[in-house]
Formats: sequence, C-alpha cells, structure tokens
Amino acid sequence: MFRFAVMSDIHVQAWDQESQARLVSALHDYAFLPEPPDYIVINGDLTEGHDSDYTVLLHLLETHATCPVYMTMGNHEYYRMWYKQLPTPVWSMATFPNEWSSEQAMELFLSRLKLSRPYYAERLQGYTFIFLAGECYRDQVDGIVEHAWISDEQFAFLEKQLEQKQNDTPGYNGRPVFVFLHQPIEEVFQKERLAQLLAAYPEIIFFSGHTHHQLTSRQTYTAPEGRFAIVNSSSVRRPWSDRDEPLDGSMSESLFVEVQDDKVIISGRRHDERDWVAQAKFVRSYAKNKKKYRQKIK
Repeated sequence: MFRFAVMSDIHVQAWDQESQARLVSALHDYAFLPEPPDYIVINGDLTEGHDSDYTVLLHLLETHATCPVYMTMGNHEYYRMWYKQLPTPVWSMATFPNEWSSEQAMELFLSRLKLSRPYYAERLQGYTFIFLAGECYRDQVDGIVEHAWISDEQFAFLEKQLEQKQNDTPGYNGRPVFVFLHQPIEEVFQKERLAQLLAAYPEIIFFSGHTHHQLTSRQTYTAPEGRFAIVNSSSVRRPWSDRDEPLDGSMSESLFVEVQDDKVIISGRRHDERDWVAQAKFVRSYAKNKKKYRQKIK
C-alpha cells in the first residue's frame, strides 16, 4: 500500500504572497497527517510562466515538501506571453505575445524542472504514472484558446507506455494506471483522439485540474461501468463553483489517493480547514486477475 496527493492550479507567483502561503499550507497539511503521502503530483498551472515564479516555487518545494514531487505543464506556464516586461511585469493583451513564445516557455519549464521533454512516465511502487502536457499555446495554434495541444510524438509515447504496462507487468491483473494532464479531456485540442486511446484501458484513472471546480462538484468523479475513471482535483489557490465563479475566502483543496492491493481510495482534502471533504470520497475496486473494475462511491 502507498499514498500520493494530487494538487493542481497552485498558481505560484513571485509577487503573490497568498499563492505561496496556500501552497505551504497544503504541503504542511499533508506532511503532518498520521499517514502522509509518499509522493505529490502538482498537475499544472504551477506558475504564471515567469522565471522568478519558478524560483519561488522550487524554493518552497525544497523547503516544505517532505516527499518527491512530480509536476506537469499547464496553460499558465505559457502566460508570460500576456505580460509586457517593464521594470515589473504588466498584463498587456494588446501586445501579445510580448516578445515571448511557446518554445521559450517550454524551454524555461524544462530547464527549471530538469526535464528532457514535457511528458514522461514513472514506475512508482510497481504502478505506472504517466504525466502528459499541452505542448504549445496561442502563438502557434489558431483556436487553441486554453486547451492542451498534444503532438503525434506524445500520442505515440502514451500509447507505448500503456501497451508496455499491459505486456510487461508480471501477473497483470488490471491494476490501475495513473494518467495526469492539466486540462480535462474535453479541453484537449485532439480530444476525440485522446478519449479513444484511453478508452481501450478501463484500468486508467485520469486526473485533471484546470477548471478549479470544487470537490463537492458533480464533475469531480466520473467512471461509467467498464470505462476509465476521470477525476477533477479542484485548486489549491482558489476553487470555483459549478457555475464557474471563483469562491471567496480561504478555501484550498486537493486530493489524497490511497492505493491498496484491490482498490484505490480517493479522498478530498480541505487544507484551510485541515479536514476531509465528506462528499468527496470515491473507491475504485478491481478484481485480481481480471481487467473488469467494480466501482462504488461512498
């Protein structure tokens, strides 16, 4: 058995003390649990795309994270394009992309996180974790808006990882595969292609952020019988309501995942209250030596 946390939309900025405090609060909340997570995933919208934001973020993680942290790239990692670089950055839509580009944003993300490419996979405790990424922004793709754009190379990588997991796992019994992408599937530029690929693997549990929808939302957990599960991880920085309105106050949320031999338990966590979200506890069970899942919601 092992445990991991899934955070999203932390939106750390060098000038924004509140964003920094909320991340530190969430890290401390998990660190002092009786059974803390073995890993943390921060699933996109780490920063506002400035080098100074990454500097602050990495310092906070080095200082306050008590376990390994894996991160993905969100749409806000491209957001330096919206800022005119004066003595201090100033939001300037009229001058987009403000002498910045998708290539530069990607290069900065990779260099600061010490990655060779924005998508990658890890084997943790014998389970497959796949981290995906949107690979460009509005300066390159017309109509992309805030969606994730996925290259043919990344699709080939994902397909290979899923096939390899199925073929190489000794005594393969349909154990879960954890897939992370900042945007939900419906906000992927090639959403039909991605959905079709994932549909072949009902053992997948797909985590996304981006919407900020609070954990009591009806959209937090969906898993039709015989299909892969889709889980929304809310926001550490500022959750939103079902009506796409930011919620005022100190609310800060993420997910805590416990992986057992025959099931995965996903629990919502309110960091500002240091408590669990009673309406956001989900159990996905799977039968040994079978690929068929049993599902229930507590």
